[in-house]
Amino acid sequence: MLDNKLWLVYITSPMQAKKRNIKLVIEYDGTNYRGWQSQSGNHVTVQETIMDAIKQITGERVILYGAGRTDSGVHAIGQTASFYSRTKIPPERLRAALNSNLPKDISIRSVEYMKSSFSAQFQVKSKTYCYTILNTEFPSALMRNFSYHVSKVRLDTKKMKQAARHLVGTYDFRSFASASRKKENWVRKIYSITIARDKGIIKIVVRGNGFLYNMVRNIVGTLILAGKGSMKPEAIKEILKLKDRRKAGPNVPPQGLCLMKVEY
Repeated sequence: MLDNKLWLVYITSPMQAKKRNIKLVIEYDGTNYRGWQSQSGNHVTVQETIMDAIKQITGERVILYGAGRTDSGVHAIGQTASFYSRTKIPPERLRAALNSNLPKDISIRSVEYMKSSFSAQFQVKSKTYCYTILNTEFPSALMRNFSYHVSKVRLDTKKMKQAARHLVGTYDFRSFASASRKKENWVRKIYSITIARDKGIIKIVVRGNGFLYNMVRNIVGTLILAGKGSMKPEAIKEILKLKDRRKAGPNVPPQGLCLMKVEY
């Protein structure tokens, strides 16, 4: 993928000036995919599958720029992506054509022509993720690919909310990032975290200006510790201060996570 400076050169090149900049909003069930990002080898990814469909329709091998990468098993309702194409197919017809050429677990929700300067990747202002926990005695056959089953203990959502309050704001989130990734800038801003229970289903919705690798799943794992009573809610403040991944909770499974919305 291009970095931000190279993107500016790319969009102003004579080749791109003759093309339309097309924005997609995408919904997908990530169960059968090796995440969003195209990879070497024979791994099936969401990005590669959509690019194949675009080629079938337009005859062009485009580069599809996504708002963010989702891991294997992670889902999306509002993933956003953009690409340049010479096609003159109207947006509604292009959406219908793409959906006809895509598998049933990927759906294009909208197609829109944008200004040439628009970038689905570099102009993101906020992302919203939802993590679903099934807090019941027995697992669900229907929800197994869309939730994380936590049994044996009823999670205390009041304590989870108390812990979540300490995460809202601008912080160095190194303690909640994958320990295998090295970054120069670990600072992110979380605008809000809401936690709601409906019988045995708990939904944790996190909105922020950006997220580190595995950050949301690590946050949820830590909030679950607070909900179980094995960690005091105020311990979040110390975890943030220590900037040590080992001090936070476990990385919960991917299937409970869904990218809900990307704002520009």
